[in-house]
Amino acid sequence: MERNLSSISLCEDRRYQDSRYSKPEMDALIMKTRVTVDQTARYNYLREANIALTDDVAWVPMFNDVVTLAHRKGVDGIELEPNGQFWIKDAYRR
Repeated sequence: MERNLSSISLCEDRRYQDSRYSKPEMDALIMKTRVTVDQTARYNYLREANIALTDDVAWVPMFNDVVTLAHRKGVDGIELEPNGQFWIKDAYRR
């Protein structure tokens, strides 16, 4: 599943909505994801929200950090994601 750009912090009903992004259609989509149990429908709402956010160019990143990840030989299962996050939950020593 693709990563979700439409953080719930963009929704107008959040107390700490500091992005100042406001679009009622987006709020409605995000609110639907909160109450939808059907995972296919939820995925479609999130996909629609992600597309709308990128079409609106809701923000412009002003900082791009480079993540360097090193580990010793014999360690596998570390995942480095395109956004710089890395996961060690499946890491193991050979």
